[in-house]
Amino acid sequence: MIKRTETFIFLIITITVCVLFFFNYFEPLEVKTQDFRFKRNINQSVSKDVVLVTINEDDEKNYGPWPFKRSVHARLVDYLKDAGAAVIGFDIIFSLNSEDASDDETFTRAIRSAGNVILANRIVHSERIIDTKTFHREEALEAPMEGFRSAALGTGFVNVDFENLNPDGVIRNVEFLKEINGTIEASLALKTAVELMKYKTGRSFGIESDAGNITAGYTRIPIFNYYTLGRSGVKKSAAYMVKFNGNSTTGLFPAYSYTDIFNSTEKELPKSVFKGKAVIVGAQSQLLPDIKLSPLGTIPGMEINAQIVDNIVSEDFVIRPARSISAVIVILLGVLIFYFLIRNEPAFIDIAYLAFFVALVLGTTYLLYSNFMILFEIVTPLAEILILFIATRFYQLFIKLYFTNIDLKISNRKLEQKVAELSALYGISKTITTITDMKALFKIILEKTIDIVNAGNGFIMMADEEDGTFKNRIALEGDETPRKDFEPLYAEVLKNKKSVIYNLGGGRDEKIKLLFAANPDLRSIMAIPLTTYKGDLAGVIILANKKDGDIFSENDIQLTSVIATQAGFAIENATLYQLAVFDSLTSLYVRRYFLGVAVKEFKRIRRYGGSLSLLMTDIDHFKKFNDTYGHQIGDLVLKSVAGVVRKSVRETDIAARYGGEEFIMLLPETDSAGALIFAERLRKSIETSVFESERGALKVTISIGASSFVVDRLNKNNAAQYKDMDEMIKCADIALYNSKEAGRNATTIYTAGMKSKVS
Repeated sequence: MIKRTETFIFLIITITVCVLFFFNYFEPLEVKTQDFRFKRNINQSVSKDVVLVTINEDDEKNYGPWPFKRSVHARLVDYLKDAGAAVIGFDIIFSLNSEDASDDETFTRAIRSAGNVILANRIVHSERIIDTKTFHREEALEAPMEGFRSAALGTGFVNVDFENLNPDGVIRNVEFLKEINGTIEASLALKTAVELMKYKTGRSFGIESDAGNITAGYTRIPIFNYYTLGRSGVKKSAAYMVKFNGNSTTGLFPAYSYTDIFNSTEKELPKSVFKGKAVIVGAQSQLLPDIKLSPLGTIPGMEINAQIVDNIVSEDFVIRPARSISAVIVILLGVLIFYFLIRNEPAFIDIAYLAFFVALVLGTTYLLYSNFMILFEIVTPLAEILILFIATRFYQLFIKLYFTNIDLKISNRKLEQKVAELSALYGISKTITTITDMKALFKIILEKTIDIVNAGNGFIMMADEEDGTFKNRIALEGDETPRKDFEPLYAEVLKNKKSVIYNLGGGRDEKIKLLFAANPDLRSIMAIPLTTYKGDLAGVIILANKKDGDIFSENDIQLTSVIATQAGFAIENATLYQLAVFDSLTSLYVRRYFLGVAVKEFKRIRRYGGSLSLLMTDIDHFKKFNDTYGHQIGDLVLKSVAGVVRKSVRETDIAARYGGEEFIMLLPETDSAGALIFAERLRKSIETSVFESERGALKVTISIGASSFVVDRLNKNNAAQYKDMDEMIKCADIALYNSKEAGRNATTIYTAGMKSKVS
């Protein structure tokens, strides 16, 4: 079992680490380790293939201000052509026309004459949105002006992708190829390097790309694929990792300014310096800042292109293995760690083992880079080692601690159970003593009793008020409790008013044996009496079978006796509440309770706005009815009419017996039109009802008067027609009087000026 769980831990951690590695989540830390290895392994030597021509402060004084006249650049191109430069790469974008058209013509002629000039362009985002979810704009090229572009050997982009490849702002990775509007564009550095290799080899070849490399002639340039998660999905970026060996300030690249070239003699600056070289032209002036961050510190942008050209021509590459290879290594390392962890018990020497594995990763990756320029991941395998080691050992120590303390847990289990039972009893006591609805109270008592003794099921038999027998059964939804031949059990509870338990095969009484025989699924049964504080029996709880297959015990009786005692007080409270709130004959609310609720509802409408209607009803000719059939039949009719009223009102409505044969109803959020509809429906229901009695089928009608009260929610200052609930009742009574005057069995809605009894 432990091995299975440890295997699960290993799989989850390894898969998570590989996914995080695949989508660059470790990259912010990984680049720090890469920078450390770069700085420790700088191959500082003067480049034999690349020369820089820089624009500095002296050039701006002599040929400025910037931008220089195009004739100045033409003069430089002519000079480099005469010097025999293999290729000239301008890290300057000439996208605008000069004010002097002849100046542009001079530069164009120089470019065409040289035949080896590559100009820079830049990828920009147009105004056209191609993805409305991410607001990604269409990419386009900011290219040199047409004349320059047609005269040049080619163009190449100089952009650096910071968002996906260099998110910390330090340039380590650059793209060589990018698709723009269906056309594959190459970078300035790649094109410059390819032209230099063509010059050196005397061969003509193109640029080819596959999954992991870019091929130019016989040179394979390693490419690493980056995957980033964005709003539009997974984005793949193929990048080259620049190997920084220094910069012009450290003497890596010979660098000369325009002033140096134009004002020096052949002896001071021989043209042979440029012969057969790639010449990168760009800004290095504080007035024309093009400063970038690299792992070696700040560096002019043109020198990044120079580093790349030098890397490619000399085949001096950093090889970063594909993600799939790194993932396999991480998995194999995880398997090794996992095997070690399950073969050895946790101990203090684990710290030494952990240090060994960490040192193994650090040492191996450093040596691979120092000797072979292979840049393996460091953060990802370290994350695998540390997380797997800590998580597995934590789990193993937890299991060991669990088994070490198992005896203590067993000894404390009973105590904890007692505390839980007492807490549950306290919660049950608080709950049941606040419930006033008798039926709901009994259901709560049953539910809590079943839970606390872990019973399978049960029900409550309520005692009849007149003869004390158990007749009314209350059960939870879906109850399947056996219920045949329970009379002996009820009889014993009636007799002793004490809880009893019977278990299958343990009873001597023949009647109890018959009870189990009649209910084959019954294994154990317990009966708990529910008595009021006066000692009257209100009901009995019957619990059948325990969920765990155990039988009921004396402990269960002790627990349930506490519930039964609290239930007795709750039952008494509920009984008193029922007597105070509900009319004993009709089971409708009493007048006093109704008026209290009605006044609150009236004030609510006055404050917050809304509508309220009040109906008063009177059974037509009820006095004559009583005189003819007697008061017992009259009471029967009152109960029957009240039953129709109860069925007619909504849950939010309040219906009460107002006095004698009068009923009153409060209809919240109901205007006069709604009140009329309800009143007519009620009147017709009673008119068509037939009430069976010992004197035969009887029928009655009712008269209804209604008053309605409306306050605009948007204008609560709008005065209403009633100042209080008493006036509203008075107006409903006037409407009732008018219904009777109109011949009874009618509904009248009160209107201002309506005839009253005294008018």
